[in-house]
Amino acid sequence: TGDAMGKFREHANSATKWDLIIVAAEVRSGFSGELFEVMYDHINNGGAVIIEVWYLDRVVNGKIAPILNDCGVTLFREWGRNSSYDPYDYSIYWLDQSHPLLSSPNVAQAPSYPYPEWFGDAGDLLELGSSGDAVLLGGLHAGRKSDYGVLASCMGGRMVIQTFSTHDYKLDLMQALWENYIFYTLTKHYEYGR
Repeated sequence: TGDAMGKFREHANSATKWDLIIVAAEVRSGFSGELFEVMYDHINNGGAVIIEVWYLDRVVNGKIAPILNDCGVTLFREWGRNSSYDPYDYSIYWLDQSHPLLSSPNVAQAPSYPYPEWFGDAGDLLELGSSGDAVLLGGLHAGRKSDYGVLASCMGGRMVIQTFSTHDYKLDLMQALWENYIFYTLTKHYEYGR
């Protein structure tokens, strides 16, 4: 809001060598274009990135495309919700519960039964692409590990992409999961070395 994008850009482009940059884009049109180029450069320089982008369908062919390609994911389809939705259709399943991103330092519970603040766009669904090392870790169907994804890790674990809104699910569940995102991506960043 306000000048936040300008401050984000200023800090991201500064001489500071950030270990981790987190993008939790609530305003769908706010974070796009050249800001994704900044993230791409950061990743290519060995940095870690966490991106919550639940409007991927609107930007998939833009400046985020190289990030998605190198990661190994692409847009499967848009994910919508109307006011008469069945909450259980929006429960998320872990696809590999033993993965460190889901189990350390917290044993993260899968977000289920949403309490949405906004209706219409619930996010986007991912599928594995033809390149990259992406692993889908969360999705809408427990048995589908190549599509219907909403959470993926890639680039040697230095990047996490989440395509659902954090605000739709219980705060305590999401806080534990975000702690794991941070712990995991930073660990992989330090292992990668600069």
